[in-house]
Amino acid sequence: MSVLMINTNRSVPHVAPIGLEYVCNSLLRENIEFDFLDLNFDREKVIYSKLQENNVDVVGISMRNTDSLTLTTTELFIPGYKKLVERIKNTKDCKVVFGGSGFSTMPREILEYIGADFGVVSYGEEALPKLVRAVREGGDLAKIDNLIWRKNGKFQVNRCTTGDYENIPVKRRNIIRNLGYYRTYGIANIEDQRGCDRCCGFCCEIGSVGRKIVTRKIAYVIEELKELKSMGIDHVYFTNSEFNVSELEHRIEFCEQLIKSKVGITWTVSINPEPDTMPPKLLDLMRKAGCQEILMGADSGSNEILASMQKGHTVEDTEKCTENMRKANIRPLPSYIIGWPGESSETIDETFAHIERSRYETPVIFVGIRIFPNTKIARIAKDEGIIKTDADLLYPVFYQPERALREFAPIVRRKIKLLSDANCLYPTRGVNFLNQLIQNVYLRGGFTSSGYVDFIDRLNNLSRKEKLGLITKTALDFALPFRRRFIPTAERD
Repeated sequence: MSVLMINTNRSVPHVAPIGLEYVCNSLLRENIEFDFLDLNFDREKVIYSKLQENNVDVVGISMRNTDSLTLTTTELFIPGYKKLVERIKNTKDCKVVFGGSGFSTMPREILEYIGADFGVVSYGEEALPKLVRAVREGGDLAKIDNLIWRKNGKFQVNRCTTGDYENIPVKRRNIIRNLGYYRTYGIANIEDQRGCDRCCGFCCEIGSVGRKIVTRKIAYVIEELKELKSMGIDHVYFTNSEFNVSELEHRIEFCEQLIKSKVGITWTVSINPEPDTMPPKLLDLMRKAGCQEILMGADSGSNEILASMQKGHTVEDTEKCTENMRKANIRPLPSYIIGWPGESSETIDETFAHIERSRYETPVIFVGIRIFPNTKIARIAKDEGIIKTDADLLYPVFYQPERALREFAPIVRRKIKLLSDANCLYPTRGVNFLNQLIQNVYLRGGFTSSGYVDFIDRLNNLSRKEKLGLITKTALDFALPFRRRFIPTAERD
């Protein structure tokens, strides 16, 4: 018997499924036979061929996102997962288990909707091998941490733990096509810690990583970086929630050991803009160790909004971190969210005054607050009658979307054009017909016949309405130049 692991995330920009690869490593360590399919490379019909040809008893599926997360082009992915589960069940009598960051935000609601047998919430490295053995040998499901399952028709949620994450051995990075992702999209990733103890009012990551901060052994992380470098990957992104939520001493030690190792790989991290946890000494070590840029959740240029968001930092903190990064020769990349309760034209003015004052090269601005369960914005939405229960959030719900689109978005677009020193990224829409064709064939290393066949196969899985919408988008993109990028740049020229 074998396990079939599937990456179904085709949303743009494509990101290598690092969590799924880490779980596959656990199957390897437990000598559990498995196949891996990635729908960014493999045709969907290969799934059903393998189910028929091989003795598959468990199918593991990763759900990275429940939807597109953008207000301007809201797209729900969950119906596609439901169809996939139905097709798998119709092809083979097997158990289907879901996991991933998207799944962990609303595990009970998602599992009920898509009709899968099991779900793994948060940490899956120990849970999945135990579940596979329980399915095969009739083990006690109640003893598997992080598992959600049905008992007598009712969902049971086992206790959530971090397990032995700190001591998981070196993870092999040759299961997924990391070099293919890197060459096509410039994205390769690695993880050296999990957890976040901050309480940002809109963040859903607590469901997938928890509040307890756990770190991997530094030597293991460096070995993983060496393997990625040996593949031809020169730059990685650390997928940790925030680089600076762990102990300062650990971050310093990590940089010092990375410098000594002479791996020769550059990297990017995300941080909370807190000067106390990002002192000049650490930033200097990060630069020497290869850090080139830092993503900052600045989120607003209004201290009033930041306090309401429970961000734990001020505008002055963001600007101090920016100053320190530049002194260390590290590029700051801040992001902002417009539309929090209390947002107004005045607070937006404050945000853009801060961006102009800080002279950022590429700030990223999102308009619209996606509401997720167990967050402050969800509590506000309930108090205001926008939602009744967390189940309402299975479909994308934004806070005051009409006001965000009609009032805030036009202000943001006007102000972007007035920025003197920045090209501002403003995520707006999904990819078009031509993009899909080019990306699909390029993923295979060139314009090959298999690339075309796979592209046509994907189109055949779309409804007539979906095909028409995709072709219409393409026509509009060619007719209207400002639509020609997935994340269009407000170009000064």
